[in-house]
Amino acid sequence: MAESANSDMRLGVAAAAFLDVCVEPSYRRLVIEDAPAVLGAARCREIEDATVFGAMVAALMARHKAGRFEVPDPKLAGWMIASMLCEAALQLPEAKNPKQMRAHTLAIVATVLSAFDPGANGK
Repeated sequence: MAESANSDMRLGVAAAAFLDVCVEPSYRRLVIEDAPAVLGAARCREIEDATVFGAMVAALMARHKAGRFEVPDPKLAGWMIASMLCEAALQLPEAKNPKQMRAHTLAIVATVLSAFDPGANGK
């Protein structure tokens, strides 16, 4: 259970850190806009696997192992959830209220995660 609680903390920290860094203009330009064109999609995927997306997948694998994330393919689910975060991160800088959008994004991710947790909400 301690490993699962630790994975919950890692998920929250990774998601929040990713959203925070994506609003930084230099990061956004270099990593989100320029890197895919310069490095190619495959190399960008390798880098993502080694950083924030990798942390997301590792935390979800820990939840899966603890019986708190029931999906047939935790790695695929991790990438799908990380893609949701990425889409929100792309929209965050232009949002009317970025702080509110950030909070909503994190709440949505938490809701999605709880949907696959058999112990959440009295399931």
